[in-house]
Amino acid sequence: MHEDVIMKYMTAFLLFALFTSTFGGQDSLTVIHSSTALYTGSGGESAMVEYYLLSDSSLHFIKLYIHGSDEYTLPQTVSGSGVRYSDGMDMTWWERADSAMIQHRDTLGNWETAITLRLEDTEND
Repeated sequence: MHEDVIMKYMTAFLLFALFTSTFGGQDSLTVIHSSTALYTGSGGESAMVEYYLLSDSSLHFIKLYIHGSDEYTLPQTVSGSGVRYSDGMDMTWWERADSAMIQHRDTLGNWETAITLRLEDTEND
């Protein structure tokens, strides 16, 4: 009986130690603004992109402002080429070298390119 009590206390202590070493004492996350870029299209379209990351680098994301349209917050996703940010549902921003594409889903659910843009200016923080 005495050994059971000791085992329970030891288990509780080990779980507490594991929990505090895993979750305790960590600084809170902050959002870091890394840069801003301006893109333009041949038809007069424009987009401004602000690049952000969490302080532990666990998430990179953008704020996308399309001229005459809405603003989007898109997380970075897996990309075979370039850098891709997408909500996975309706909006994708895909950068490769000095160009970018805005893609939307068509009526069948496939991604289609709506606008292609070129990098005009970038400003790093």
